[in-house]
Amino acid sequence: APLVLQDVVGNEIIVPADKIGYVEIGEPAERRVGFGVA
Repeated sequence: APLVLQDVVGNEIIVPADKIGYVEIGEPAERRVGFGVA
């Protein structure tokens, strides 16, 4: 069965499951905008 990935816009990427060697699933990265103090 293929792996179907979909982004927030609705674009899909279909990958054959037998071609996948590693998948890491986690929370989406936080988007930071502007300048901040480190």
